[in-house]
Amino acid sequence: MKKRGALAARSLGFALALTLVTGFMGSCAGAHEREQAVHDRPTIEPVLTAFTGGLFELAASFDARKFTRLAHEIALIETPPEPKPEPPSPAQIAELLAGAAAHLRELEIKLSPRHDARGQLPPRSGLRAAYAEGRAFNLEGRHDQVRQWAALAKFGSQEPGPRVGRSPLIAYDLVVTSDLKKATAQLHVVVPADGLLSARGTHEAWIGDERWLNLSDALEPNRDYLPFKTNGSESLHRQWAQAEVVDALVTIAADYRQRTGLPLGIGDLSHVTGGKMEDHWTHQKGVDVDLYLLDPADTDAHDRPRVWWSHVRRGESRWTSRAEGKGEREPTLDPEDPRSHTPTSKRLEILAQIVVLIDEVAYFVHNDPLVLIPFDTQAGDRRPGRRFLHAKNRGYWPTHADHVHLRWVPGELPVGVTPRP
Repeated sequence: MKKRGALAARSLGFALALTLVTGFMGSCAGAHEREQAVHDRPTIEPVLTAFTGGLFELAASFDARKFTRLAHEIALIETPPEPKPEPPSPAQIAELLAGAAAHLRELEIKLSPRHDARGQLPPRSGLRAAYAEGRAFNLEGRHDQVRQWAALAKFGSQEPGPRVGRSPLIAYDLVVTSDLKKATAQLHVVVPADGLLSARGTHEAWIGDERWLNLSDALEPNRDYLPFKTNGSESLHRQWAQAEVVDALVTIAADYRQRTGLPLGIGDLSHVTGGKMEDHWTHQKGVDVDLYLLDPADTDAHDRPRVWWSHVRRGESRWTSRAEGKGEREPTLDPEDPRSHTPTSKRLEILAQIVVLIDEVAYFVHNDPLVLIPFDTQAGDRRPGRRFLHAKNRGYWPTHADHVHLRWVPGELPVGVTPRP
């Protein structure tokens, strides 16, 4: 009915406009003839007079019943709906699954897929319907194996770097299911219910009943954010997290860019299967993320964005180009005040201003107390137990001198004690 109403309104508007324009043109023509007859007094007044008279004539001849009937007839015209695509037939589904299995072999995944459901099938994942309709198969293996298979299926390489690759399976739905208490996980390859109509299918992981997403599906790498790690081992496939965390990072990255004019550097989140991540104590449950405060135009000898390290010595916070407080000092924004912000500490303050308003972020960890002490108080006032941890109060947390660590924690938080990682 909305389409019919809109069509009726447009048609009436067009008819009325056409009537007015026609009357105006006719009036102008008559005025032009009269002006020619009195060419010794050229003026626009006859045109205006004729136009006004034409409007009165149109108003006098207006038949409201005809317009009402016309509107009613137009409203009855149905706009034909766009035809819905036919879902793939069983034969087409079988052909698409066979093609997916061939692509797996091309990616050097040798294990034969199983067409019967394996492992946990969370109700919201859609996997139960997919297997009931014969649209899915799976590979089951150790967590480290499934991580490799998922990376190959999604990005086309086992350990994707900072740029998105393209796999021949990109248009399929790719779902990883995992239980952190069990030794195995599953990669499910699914033909979408409508077939391979989209350029990219739905890609997600289910760790227990928690839905996880990959950050590169929510933010465009190297445009919306900068994939980065200090040691140069950044990987898109280590950027999986709970869906709520990824959603919050979209907001944080956008706000940070708006306020600084720079992309936020984002490093590790979690593995697609969850569990232990190399070179971290944390990052196991899809609730941790490392953030880097970089200026892409300020590069080091390897043409990578320069990292500045925060250290506290003799009560003074300083930023240097090397760990342990060594190397070049980052200049302050105010050359006359050695205690003023540096460019990096200013960006740290802006990030803290953004994150302190997100109460779901329980812990913000960085080394600089000069910036973070005020935010630690604010965070605890907003949600008891929230902490902005720094060199003077971090307790069990390792030093975070070159990046910020955020952790999301639901429910009540311990109050009056330094939280453990």
